[in-house]
Amino acid sequence: MGGNPIANHSMFKLTDYLALGATLEKLAPTLTFSQLNTLVQAASNDMEASLESVLDAVRRIVTGTDFPITRVGDVGGNALSRADFHSHLAELHPCRPRQGWPHRYADVDGH
Repeated sequence: MGGNPIANHSMFKLTDYLALGATLEKLAPTLTFSQLNTLVQAASNDMEASLESVLDAVRRIVTGTDFPITRVGDVGGNALSRADFHSHLAELHPCRPRQGWPHRYADVDGH
């Protein structure tokens, strides 16, 4: 790891956590970091899978359908697990229309 202190931390985990939090905040505007922390900690007994577990639980609630679960991976870069996570996260973006969902998210954020 050398003398680079950033190399000792997985920045992609922080990025993924913040991306998940930002998306959930669009769905639940009163969500706090404390609540997000509680959700992530309770989501899985395997900390490596906690973000993916939260994402899949919310996807299930919002879409009400079965779908492939989000791959779990503890690597950065262009790993398939990260691409999978961000692809599934994008499906929940509030500006995306959802068939059968009774609310128009576009009204929430003005788009």
